[in-house]
Amino acid sequence: MFILLFSLLSYWTGTPITSLTNPDYRAYDSPYNYNNFQIGAGWQTDGLDIKLAGSYMINENWIFTGHYQNYFLHDGDLPTGKDAYDSKFNQSDLAFGALYRIPLNPSLDAVFGGELGYDWYKDRDTSSTADEIIGIDYDDHSIGVRGLAGLRYSLSRNLEMGADIGAKYAYDRAYLQTSAEMNYYFTENIALGGKASYDDHDGHIGFYIRVSN
Repeated sequence: MFILLFSLLSYWTGTPITSLTNPDYRAYDSPYNYNNFQIGAGWQTDGLDIKLAGSYMINENWIFTGHYQNYFLHDGDLPTGKDAYDSKFNQSDLAFGALYRIPLNPSLDAVFGGELGYDWYKDRDTSSTADEIIGIDYDDHSIGVRGLAGLRYSLSRNLEMGADIGAKYAYDRAYLQTSAEMNYYFTENIALGGKASYDDHDGHIGFYIRVSN
């Protein structure tokens, strides 16, 4: 699995695989390793989720980001705030965006950014789409935009932290999003991470493996 991840990251970044397995720097001397790919899973109020995510430094200030997340929800609310009527459904979320990095000192960065995303829903029992479940024409509203501000801090070369606060607008409503994460690199470029977040009315905690260069 790690060989496959290394190979994908090597191809993705154009970095030789030998540099990925024994790097002697972080891109642009940043305190936080922004060049990464991760896979993880988590729990929230209404169910479970899996997530693929990554980011890449285009230059010393701009960072490209992206993620795909699938939630396996039970008896939850759809994003309109309406109840899902005891259905068991999947929410999928695909988003791409960018962060602008401002170094504050050698150990601390401020970041500001945004994402453009698309959500879609399907009932696992009936294969009904969201508009059939609750009567909304969700294709007209499920494209969302998100803005955020955050901090990235390096406690040591092996331990880094991040925190964000922001808001997302989709389905004709806006809601608050906050999160905090911690990553521990037990090798130069493989980390175990954990993230806690609050999104609208749902708390969430997740864990992941991150591969960085």
